[in-house]
Amino acid sequence: MTKENSTEHQSQKPSKPQNNYLRFSGLAFQMLATFLVAFWGGQALDRYMSWTFPVATIVLLFLAVVGVVIMLIKNLSDS
Repeated sequence: MTKENSTEHQSQKPSKPQNNYLRFSGLAFQMLATFLVAFWGGQALDRYMSWTFPVATIVLLFLAVVGVVIMLIKNLSDS
């Protein structure tokens, strides 16, 4: 192997701890985005329906929690 090929091979396969860090930080950002979209959508739907109690916000956040738990189980079982 030439020096160029060996450095190319090393850069393609990150080390295990770094790979786990990137994987789990990506999951954290997905979770945050899911909760923010559910909250924003629930608030908008509550305003549109003129509900005084935040029914849509609670329901969408609950569904987001269920979806995130399912996503976490699937992603953690793949490792």
